[in-house]
Amino acid sequence: MGPTEKLKHLDAIASQSDHSGGLDGLIMVYIFNALVERFVGRRILELGCRGGRMTGLLASVCDTLDVVDGSRIYIERAQKNVWAKNVNYHWSLFEDFAPSNRYSDIVMIGGLDHVDGPVAFLKRLTGFLEKGGAIHIVVPNALSMHRRLGMKMHLLRTHNELNDRDRWIGHLRVYGPSTLRRDIEASGLSVTRFDGIFLKPLATGQLTGLGQQVLDALYEIGKELPEWCSHIYMRAQKFGLIDDLDR
Repeated sequence: MGPTEKLKHLDAIASQSDHSGGLDGLIMVYIFNALVERFVGRRILELGCRGGRMTGLLASVCDTLDVVDGSRIYIERAQKNVWAKNVNYHWSLFEDFAPSNRYSDIVMIGGLDHVDGPVAFLKRLTGFLEKGGAIHIVVPNALSMHRRLGMKMHLLRTHNELNDRDRWIGHLRVYGPSTLRRDIEASGLSVTRFDGIFLKPLATGQLTGLGQQVLDALYEIGKELPEWCSHIYMRAQKFGLIDDLDR
């Protein structure tokens, strides 16, 4: 698929997806809570805005925020939803974006599982960082509780199996903690933080209606069981020591 076809396909996905509300929107808040204490500075690049839920949160804690997305639909949705004046939008495939600035932090939620050549891509992103800067990578977890359940129910043959919807939305792989760490370290970066985000015992539809208290409890329990969580987060840096909470 060439660049023009990729851009059209991203708009097709965006026209049928809304990550701003419901459980998807709440998980974005949980992800932000995990990331915000780990930022190095206040000059941030966000790769993929998905309509702006995370964009608005990031804009509230940084001086400047550059946002890159290959879907005009997602960018237009974010522009309507985010009123902050410190946000600059760029319509581009991640692989084609060439910034004029360097960043203290790069936030990539659900992006590394979409790109061809993730190791080479991470090496390229390293060149966008200020000295000591960090790339914050969040991806769905191949070893999540609901995927483990799918295996036991014989709905999945392997933990990292891609289904038809995965392929349609552009997933090329499903990372587990060890495979994500492998690609990060192969790019010359070190993992300086690892967390799990949100313990998801059932499918999204089955969790709807359980109430905020239950969902918040699943988020808190997920901190104790990172390898079972719906998403995994790793902070990758060129320099700096692994902190004592690294797993």
